[in-house]
Amino acid sequence: MLVVTGGSKNLLGCICNLRCSAKGFGYKFLVYDYSGRDNGVPFLIDFDSYKERGRRDYNPKLSHKPLILLDAFDRIRDEFFVYMDCDTEFVDPIPEVATHDYDIGITAHPAAMVGCWRTWHCYPEMSAYLNAGVMFFNRTENTKRFLRIWNREVKKTDTGSDQHALQNIVSRVWDPFKWYMNDIREYKGIRIKLFDSTIYNYNGRAALVWNDPKIVHHVVITQGDKKICEDW
Repeated sequence: MLVVTGGSKNLLGCICNLRCSAKGFGYKFLVYDYSGRDNGVPFLIDFDSYKERGRRDYNPKLSHKPLILLDAFDRIRDEFFVYMDCDTEFVDPIPEVATHDYDIGITAHPAAMVGCWRTWHCYPEMSAYLNAGVMFFNRTENTKRFLRIWNREVKKTDTGSDQHALQNIVSRVWDPFKWYMNDIREYKGIRIKLFDSTIYNYNGRAALVWNDPKIVHHVVITQGDKKICEDW
């Protein structure tokens, strides 16, 4: 299994933490460097063009996922790969997710949590139903087609957020207040599978129960000019 992530120089601590947890379970690791330095595959973000079309109070680094995943798709030969934000960490291995019954796997909030997220999050249109910080991919032509569709959808949003765009796509085939985990549905022939965020993308702020998570999504806090991952 290959883990794909990315970050800038002030997130090196988080990246190292994720790398160690991935390597501990024998997973390969590919990192994209948003600073354009030598800490991974260079991937520069055009902040100025983002500010012209996106919300000025939202982070432009949250529009990048489809682009780096398209690059990774062409760069790697692994049949299965995982995208993880650099402020996530493995607690246990996840061999059970590497099945061939889907193209894209998303970590969705259980229906009972959707209302909680809509209340808690300052951008509910982007985060009420799912979190794009952990996603699973089978390396299929449908996956590549989905990544292109997703990138086009990002450009249509008023936020420039890849998570907002992903939520828009998923909402077209599911009612988040009624969906259930491990369900698979098709969007334009692309098989999308729901995975429980309380197991595979655990966020302590809004989770209602501790569900023996296998991937934890930490909060990132700032210390001077550095950002570090903090346990819940």
